[in-house]
Amino acid sequence: MKVIMMIVSLIMSVCFGDVGGISFPGLDGMFGKKEVVKVQITPMPKPTEAPGITEAPRVTQPPKPTTKPKPTATPKINTEGAELNIFCYNAGLKNVMENYYEVYIRIDDTTGRIGEVEVNWIIPAIGEDYYGPLLEKLRTEKVAAPEDRIDLFMIEPEYGQKFIEEGVTVSVRELGISPARYSDMYEYTLWTMADRQGDPHGLTWECCPGVLFYNCEIAEEVFGTSDPVVIQSYVRDWDSFLKTAEILEEKGYRMISSIYDSYRVYAENMNFCWEKGGYLCRDDNVERWASDAKNLLELGAAGTYEPWVDAEWYEDWIPDSKVFCYFGTEWFMDTCDAHLTTFEDCSVKDVWGAVKGPQSFSWGGGYLCAANGTDNPELAKTVLADITTSEKLLRKIATEENTFVNNENVMAEAEKAGAKEDAVKNAADYTVQNRNMITLYRESAEAIDGSHKSAYDIECNELFQETMKLYFDGTVATVEEAVKIFRQTMKDTYPELIVEH
Repeated sequence: MKVIMMIVSLIMSVCFGDVGGISFPGLDGMFGKKEVVKVQITPMPKPTEAPGITEAPRVTQPPKPTTKPKPTATPKINTEGAELNIFCYNAGLKNVMENYYEVYIRIDDTTGRIGEVEVNWIIPAIGEDYYGPLLEKLRTEKVAAPEDRIDLFMIEPEYGQKFIEEGVTVSVRELGISPARYSDMYEYTLWTMADRQGDPHGLTWECCPGVLFYNCEIAEEVFGTSDPVVIQSYVRDWDSFLKTAEILEEKGYRMISSIYDSYRVYAENMNFCWEKGGYLCRDDNVERWASDAKNLLELGAAGTYEPWVDAEWYEDWIPDSKVFCYFGTEWFMDTCDAHLTTFEDCSVKDVWGAVKGPQSFSWGGGYLCAANGTDNPELAKTVLADITTSEKLLRKIATEENTFVNNENVMAEAEKAGAKEDAVKNAADYTVQNRNMITLYRESAEAIDGSHKSAYDIECNELFQETMKLYFDGTVATVEEAVKIFRQTMKDTYPELIVEH
């Protein structure tokens, strides 16, 4: 209620003046999954000229090297420190090391061993804050006792630039990892964690390219076919997507469950960073989401459910659902299927097919980073490089975990091998014409642009969606008015940002 009152006050100010006097402290995440971590970032020096909204990305060449990796052996472990402390937001990395990293010996749930070095896992309990305590500890890394220092840590892509600008990470170049070791990684993953010089500060062993899942039964009824080639023509771009929504609405179906289902796709395809050179920028693609979402709402082709929160959102996956499509990635189906069993006995894989959709995007994945101040730089380098670049290890993960790994060569081999090594378990069971999902995910991964990242991505994406509710419910009449409120709120909340109206 406090936030609503402040937003209303701000609307009044926009209309009648004195807008600069309003601020919105303490905004939480939209969907309740986790709080947005507010990290104070040292202001950038003010540039001599405002970059405007057409400023080019920060580097002109991608960080991906052109040379192919040479056959390498596991580097010799230099045990400078007696303990290797690894911080993770979940058990994903620990499971990979326990199951596939041959030099790692498991001791118990929280400890292991590599050579003579004890490995300590620090993983928060479910619902416990991860990024705030991690950042605070990293800030004091160099003055901490060696046994208390963080050596390696996991980070989600949305937080990458924030931690890089804080100076708490080490670039893989400084760590001593040759570009040849990661030359087969998908380009967007290198962009995601690259600094202003184009050097990656973290690497990942998995990719999470996204696609559009569609209800085959609805497709057969409305379009006369569920052939993915035909369905892709109906959703090939956002104009086609909206026209198809009109066709479906006339037949009594909704295009998507919630307008918030499509936001990530628009945001992942922004033409510019949210923040560049200290300026808060604008972007046509993310603002188009607001206009398109409003059209879908007025048409009755989408709802306003909160993804991952509202039961209605999950229930729209059932076979006799009135919803035509969702945007998701390889882990998406299994996650929704697991939740759906709490509502009724059925599987989302019974009727859903997949196509590329209007734009390629990624969703999820974690990056392994070395801490600036680790007392185990050689071992940190070894683990980071082995886990993310060893083709032997990655092949096992792709085959046994049904994970789309971050190696073009490995996934090309898996694609040729067919369904047994498919990136999605039993893909043929829920895609028409036995379509190989690896082919679809590879096409998506190759088209993703990961260069438009900033230290304010979490804050901007959460607040932008929250502010656009004023436009969706009619409190303000235009997207432009809502954007003005969003930008003023960012300026009030983060005074170090330069915001031009």
